[in-house]
Amino acid sequence: MTTYGNHKAEDGRAQEHQEGGVGGEAEEDDLQAAEEHAHGAWQAGEQGQEAEVNEVELILQGGVELGYTLSSEERQPEELVGLARAAEDSGFAFALISDHYHPWTDRQGSSPFAWSVLGGIAAQTSRLRVGTGVTCPTIRYHPAIIAQAAATVARLMQGRFFLGVGSGESLNEHITGNTWPTPDVRQEMLEEAIEVIRMLHEGG
Repeated sequence: MTTYGNHKAEDGRAQEHQEGGVGGEAEEDDLQAAEEHAHGAWQAGEQGQEAEVNEVELILQGGVELGYTLSSEERQPEELVGLARAAEDSGFAFALISDHYHPWTDRQGSSPFAWSVLGGIAAQTSRLRVGTGVTCPTIRYHPAIIAQAAATVARLMQGRFFLGVGSGESLNEHITGNTWPTPDVRQEMLEEAIEVIRMLHEGG
C-alpha cells in the first residue's frame, strides 16, 4: 500500500476528508467555517458560451455567499483567467477551479494545468477568493509538491487562496500508470497527505 510519511491514518478519521472538502481543514473546522460562510456554488454558462459573465447583483442572505465555478474541462487557460476576472467584477465572493488531468468527455477537449492558471488568476484579480475544487494530493501529485504549490499561490493571492483536497477519480488521476487504490486505501492516503502538507506548511 502506498503511503506518505511514517503515520497511517486513524480509522476514526477515515471519513474526515471527502472529495470536495475545502482547505484540508478538519471536520470541526469546516463546521465552524460553515457557520460564517455557507458556500453556495453557482456555475454560469454552457459549453460554447462567450468567456464572460453578465453583471449580477449579489444579495447575501443568512450568511450565504455566491461562488463561481471555473471548469477546467470546458475552457482554455486564458478563458479561465478571463472568467475569474469577470466573476470578481460581477461581485462573486469566491471561485472554485477544478484540477483534473483529463476532461470528463472527449467533447470537452482538454483540461489545463490548474496551478498555472491560478498564477494567471492571481495576477488578474485582487478581491476574489479562489480555491481548488478539488486537488488529489496522492496519486498524480506528491503531497510535498502540493504543499509547495499551495504556498506559492497563497503568497501570490495574499490570503485569498484556499486549498481543497479529495481522494480523486480514476478517470482524472490514473495517468501515471499506478494501480488505482480502493476507496478505503485512498482515504488513508489522503489523511496522510494532509498531515504531510500541514507539517510542511508549519515548517516541518
